[in-house]
Amino acid sequence: MYKKALILAALVWTAACQNPADGGAALDYRFDFRNSTHDWAFGFADYPSGQEVFYELAAEHRFLPAPLRQDRKSMYMYGNNHSDDLIMYMRKQITGLKPNTEYRVRFVVEIASNAPLDCGAPGGPVGESVYLKAGATAEPPVPVANAAGYFRLNVDIGSQSNPGRDALVLGHIARSRTDCFNPAYELKRFDSRRQEFRAKSGVDGSLWLLVATDSGQEASTGIYYTFVGADLTEM
Repeated sequence: MYKKALILAALVWTAACQNPADGGAALDYRFDFRNSTHDWAFGFADYPSGQEVFYELAAEHRFLPAPLRQDRKSMYMYGNNHSDDLIMYMRKQITGLKPNTEYRVRFVVEIASNAPLDCGAPGGPVGESVYLKAGATAEPPVPVANAAGYFRLNVDIGSQSNPGRDALVLGHIARSRTDCFNPAYELKRFDSRRQEFRAKSGVDGSLWLLVATDSGQEASTGIYYTFVGADLTEM
């Protein structure tokens, strides 16, 4: 079933990329993490410098958990949100674009989440208080320590439910069902086709793709990225 779903999603994605709304050709980037990281890099922000152990920050390319297909890998990230604003992100540079050129970008992201729907916790609902974001920027997203010793992203992805200049909000990570005591993972897919997002390439003809969770929940979050797709249409 999982394989059929991915094949169907790929066909729909390809068809959409071959027929963008303005009639132009789109550049199609697809990253399925079942066998490779595709050089995506992990990062964390909005936490105090030197507190990585206390925040339990972890990231790796690992197999999906039960009841999902445990023979397929994904990009796993985990953190305990003591700051009430933890960002966990991945980034990937794409090259070969036209320099200093604006592109319209559409994202498709699939995750595996065990955050239940409509279950309260300190700081807000377990799933609905953690927002999934996607964006693109000419400069690489990196955490930078400010004067107070907190790591902040050098790009603008907004704050929690709000988008930023460099990223939009795809939704929250809550599962489809309410079961506060059964933390079973399920797949959830996000598509930005109803939102307008544009990014300008750098002088070297590259862009950095970014996906992230922005948490307002004062608890732990563990998320698996199974697929990230982006198509770019020159404006």
